[in-house]
Amino acid sequence: MSSRQSIKYSTELTTITMRTAIYTNTEAMIDDHKHQLPGQKTLVEAKFKNFVIV
Repeated sequence: MSSRQSIKYSTELTTITMRTAIYTNTEAMIDDHKHQLPGQKTLVEAKFKNFVIV
């Protein structure tokens, strides 16, 4: 495996890992959201700002 292929592979793996983290956190946030009062929506919105989708 050349270094260029290696970099491409590790970049793809990182992207997959990040997307998995986003999905997992989104599910957790939806669960959290079910237990929140209407005025607390800002907590969920604030959490979304921490993620960058590649």
